[in-house]
Amino acid sequence: MDIMTDETLSRNGTLDFLVNLRKIDKRSLTVRDILILYVIIESPGISGIEITTKLGIRERSAIASNLRRLEREGYIEDRREIRSKAVPAVLHALPRGIEFWDEIKP
Repeated sequence: MDIMTDETLSRNGTLDFLVNLRKIDKRSLTVRDILILYVIIESPGISGIEITTKLGIRERSAIASNLRRLEREGYIEDRREIRSKAVPAVLHALPRGIEFWDEIKP
């Protein structure tokens, strides 16, 4: 088995990838959080149901905790006028979310 050197890791992007995973982990985020953040950045005003459709997730409730965490930590905001389960979310990335995505994007 070959031992990977720093040069080999850097050359094939593995080290960069691992560093980015560490950045995500240090902020107590998950891979799913980052997937959701990316979808919101690419589709401002998207709802939770639309996010689950884009990501192939069966139910919106599967991402509820991710959305709460991203909103609580200042990465996204819900701009709907009335907060109600009957009114779909209108999700937008905040500067902190965009800056973090720019920091870790490939």
